[in-house]
Amino acid sequence: PLRAGTPVSEPVGRPVTPGTDRRCEVAFDGAHVEDGTHAVRSGLQREGIVTEAAVPAGFPTQPGADFVAARYLNPDRIAVVQVGTRPGPDGIETFINVERLEPSEDQN
Repeated sequence: PLRAGTPVSEPVGRPVTPGTDRRCEVAFDGAHVEDGTHAVRSGLQREGIVTEAAVPAGFPTQPGADFVAARYLNPDRIAVVQVGTRPGPDGIETFINVERLEPSEDQN
């Protein structure tokens, strides 16, 4: 657990997308965009996260992204998910990236 005054870890890899406050990414060897997209859609459905939201104008699409979508996590929070492929350390890899947007009056 974080204690008062403990600095938050800096992000590793690419810079944090402006306007987001949380991010999670997984990547695995091979080109599996269809399977990754199916897993994302199925997981969101299972969790009841089904209300579509617009991907904010200017939100950066990652190079290689084949699927980009946004969903309301609750009435005040939107998350953007991207699934795609890119060069990895062992050849092509599939990535699934989720970023939670900071609350905005525009989302209410």
